[in-house]
Parts: sequence; C-alpha cells; structure tokens
Amino acid sequence: MRKFGYLLLAVVTFVNFSCSDKCSDADAPPLASLFVTFVDEATDENVFENERFTANQISILLEDEQEVPFNFLINTNSIHIVPLRPLAEGNTIFIILNNPETDDAVTIELQFDIETQNQECFTLNKVVNVQTPNNDSEVDNDIYQIKI
Repeated sequence: MRKFGYLLLAVVTFVNFSCSDKCSDADAPPLASLFVTFVDEATDENVFENERFTANQISILLEDEQEVPFNFLINTNSIHIVPLRPLAEGNTIFIILNNPETDDAVTIELQFDIETQNQECFTLNKVVNVQTPNNDSEVDNDIYQIKI
C-alpha cells in the first residue's frame, strides 16, 4: 500500500507540473505604438531641446479629428503615440505642433500600418511601414526622426 501512495503522489505531482498553463503568467503587450521626435531641417536640432516647441504645444489627431493619446518623454524629447483604433492598413494621423507665441505651426502627416503577429500566449500588434509623405524622416533606435 505504501508503494501505491508514493506512486500516486508522483503521478499527482507530475500532472500538476506538466499541465501548468505557460501563458498564465504572460502579460499581453500594450497596444501598438510608435515613438517620434522632430528635428529642425536646417540645424538638425531637436525642436523640443531648442525650445522651438514645448510639450504642451502638441496635438495629435486622426483624420476624423478625434484625439490620439500620446505621452511626451522628457528624457528623450520624443513623443510616444498609441493609436487606439488602428486598422490593419492605411492609418493616418496628424501631428500638430503649434507655438502661438512665435506663430510657428507645423502639421505632419504620418501614415502607418499595423502588423499582427500571433504569439503563443497573446497577439502582438506592431506599427510598420511608417511614412511621412511631406517630410523627410529616418529611424534611429526605433524612434522616427522627422525633419520639419
């Protein structure tokens, strides 16, 4: 009877460890997002570092003029954009920088797609094919640098 008890204990232990859900502790990643910063076309200076614009002079809108959430990251002088209603293809947002003190206003059209990747425990949405049709841009350390 004692051997049966050890065998039962071993089977129960094996079942508990082998049937554990690998995804139970996995956190789903946040929504698709992207990071952008703006540099002066003439001087290559970041427009927030040289104080041409400030963080409170930023607004980001969808084509239907609904606001898009974003965070201004002080340590990198960049903007973290989180589009809430992304489509798989053909997303367009407008980033407006407006300094009323200097009458300096810039509107940047930013187009992108969302790529969906099914992972084992969650679906990962990633911003891809980022384009700025009216501005030169490049990617540096996953931050899109847009010249204005």
